[in-house]
Amino acid sequence: MNEKMKLFLQHFVQLIKERTDELTPISSAPNDFEAGKSMAYHEVADYIVECCRIFDVSFSDLSIRDLDPNKLL
Repeated sequence: MNEKMKLFLQHFVQLIKERTDELTPISSAPNDFEAGKSMAYHEVADYIVECCRIFDVSFSDLSIRDLDPNKLL
């Protein structure tokens, strides 16, 4: 993979991780809109975790320490 693509993926995943860290869990969301946002980020973060597992990519390769989509449930 070229360096530009690697930097793009690292940055993109970092943005998603930061946002999942900021969001309220679905079960505690103050309204349906916030619950929907949390649900959408949960699904995207879950896809990232699944793809990392399938393609044997560590979180450190993406410049993150952890990504736990289930904390949004």
